[in-house]
Amino acid sequence: WLSAVDGRGTYRLYRLAAGQVREIASGDEPIVALAVADDGRLWFSRGTDLLAAAGDGRLERYALHGQATHGAPDEAGGLWAVDASRLYRVAGGKVVSYPLAEGLLARVRHVAPAPDGSVWLLLRAGQPGRGVEAVRIRGGRVVQEATVVRGLPGQAGTVQAALLSERGDARLILVTAPERMVIRFDLATGAAARRILPAEAGDWAQVLPAPEGGALVVDRHGRRWRV
Repeated sequence: WLSAVDGRGTYRLYRLAAGQVREIASGDEPIVALAVADDGRLWFSRGTDLLAAAGDGRLERYALHGQATHGAPDEAGGLWAVDASRLYRVAGGKVVSYPLAEGLLARVRHVAPAPDGSVWLLLRAGQPGRGVEAVRIRGGRVVQEATVVRGLPGQAGTVQAALLSERGDARLILVTAPERMVIRFDLATGAAARRILPAEAGDWAQVLPAPEGGALVVDRHGRRWRV
């Protein structure tokens, strides 16, 4: 799957398979790739109110209240997604939506469905220096709050974190500032385990998800550490 913007400002989405390139969607409105389902379909949003799932030769369309910005499939095959005002679950050709506070949804950086049918929203903290937070949603209500990465006193605005990988019931989150570390966030409990990267790896080390879990750190000289 490939999304691009051509020289005339047209947004385009392509599927590359078996040596062939096929255009799936195009238009003047931004296209946001959300998630790839287990069956190979790509979930994406286009413009302000269209959610679509593109597969090999078919395209499903759903109407939303706004443009979905983040999404992820759950174990039952449904999709959880958020726009500026609502949380959605799309399954079986139907869309169920839950209105949530806009201030909360504006901070979403990742959607992570949990094994019990609830869904976690990983958030940029509401105040500088507070780190990375998460809330668990069940039935359209916040039922649990957690801190994934804590900010440090005197380090306001410096926490930088991004999703590293998804593996079953856990998410690996790479933190690059103020201290380089890998966080293992447990979807079942909301617990966050903090794992500092080895200092000798250096600032320019590459961090990769390890096949059996955890992370693999590779420095510029090819040395490796398992975290």
